[in-house]
Amino acid sequence: MFDFDIALSLDIDFDSMQYIDAAHRAAGSWTSQFDLSATVCLELTDSVGDIKEETKLLDIAGKVTFSADGKVQELVLSEVRAPDTDPMHRAWKQLRQRQHVQAISGDTSSEDPERTEE
Repeated sequence: MFDFDIALSLDIDFDSMQYIDAAHRAAGSWTSQFDLSATVCLELTDSVGDIKEETKLLDIAGKVTFSADGKVQELVLSEVRAPDTDPMHRAWKQLRQRQHVQAISGDTSSEDPERTEE
C-alpha cells in the first residue's frame, strides 16, 4: 500500500511520564509500565528517495527499567499511536475499517455459487 522508510526521532522527558504498576527489583532497581505524550519528528523516505519530515504528537506506552542510581537500563515501546484528536487519526481509522470490510466481503470461498441476491 505505502512504500516508505521511516526514521523516528524521539526525545523522551522521563519526568513527564505517567508511571503505572511500578515495582522494585533487586539491588535497588525498579521497573514500570508508562504512558507518555511526546512530540516526535518522523522522516519519511519514499521509494524514489524523496524525504518528507512530519512533526507529530504521539501517545506512547511501554515499559522502562531504572537502575538503583536512576539510569535507564531498558526501554521497550509497546504502543505508539496518534491521539484521537490528531487530524489524520479519523482518516487512518476509516482506512482500517474499509480494509476490514474488503477483506470480509472479498472472501467468497464459503458462499454458495448458486445463490443470488434477492
